[in-house]
Amino acid sequence: MSVEDLESADYTYLDESKSRMARRKKSRRRGWKFALLIVLAFLLLLFLLRTPVLTAAGSFLVTVDDLERADIITVLMGATPSRVVKGVELYREGYGEYLVAVRSRDFDNYALLEELGLEPPGAVDINRNIALEMGLPEDSFVILEGRADSTWEEALAVREFMQENELNSVIIVTSLYHSTRAQKTFQKVLGEGYTVLSRPSPYDHFEPQEWWKERRQTLQLLLEYQKMLNYYLFQG
Repeated sequence: MSVEDLESADYTYLDESKSRMARRKKSRRRGWKFALLIVLAFLLLLFLLRTPVLTAAGSFLVTVDDLERADIITVLMGATPSRVVKGVELYREGYGEYLVAVRSRDFDNYALLEELGLEPPGAVDINRNIALEMGLPEDSFVILEGRADSTWEEALAVREFMQENELNSVIIVTSLYHSTRAQKTFQKVLGEGYTVLSRPSPYDHFEPQEWWKERRQTLQLLLEYQKMLNYYLFQG
C-alpha cells in the first residue's frame, strides 16, 4: 500500500470516527430532551392531581370506626383537652364503663423533682380534673402505673391492665392524624382475640382535606409519617 493510500485510509477513519461521535452526541441530546419531557409531564400531572394526592395523604392517617360498646375507653396522652373531652362524651353515651389513661413522661428531669420533693401535676392529672369537672364519676377514671414515652408503651400498659381484669375490647381516643397508627399499634400489641376500635377526637385542628394550608398541620402530618415509617420498619 502506497503512502497516499495510507493517508487516505487515515482520513477515512477520522471521518468515520467524527461521524460516530456526532451521532452519539445527537443521540444523547435526544435522550436528554426525552428525559426532560418525562420530568415535565410528571410535574404537570402532579400539579393537576395535587389536591386529591394531598387529601389522600391526610386521609390515610385517619381511622374512624363504627362504634359498639367496649370494656374500656382509652384516652391517649397528649392534645389536652381535645382527647379527654371526647372520651367523656363516649362514656356518657354508654360506650365504656371506664376511662383509662397512662401517665406520660411530661418532665425532663424526674430525679430533680424527687430531690426537691416536688410532685407537680402531669398531663394525665389535668385530663382527670377535666373529666371530673365534666361529671365523670371519680372511680371511672383509671390512671395506670408507669410512665409511657410512646404509643407502643401506652399499648403495653393497657394490655397488662386488660389481661389482669380479663377485658377484651377497647375504644381508643386520640387525635385524627394519630388514629391510624394508634389503632395499628394497639392491635399489634394486644393481638388476636381483642377488639380495638378507633374513635378520634373531632376537636383537634387537623383537617385531612386541607392540612397543607396551615404550617402546624403540615408539621403534624410530616412527623406522623416519620413515626408511621418507624412503626412499619421496627414494630409492624
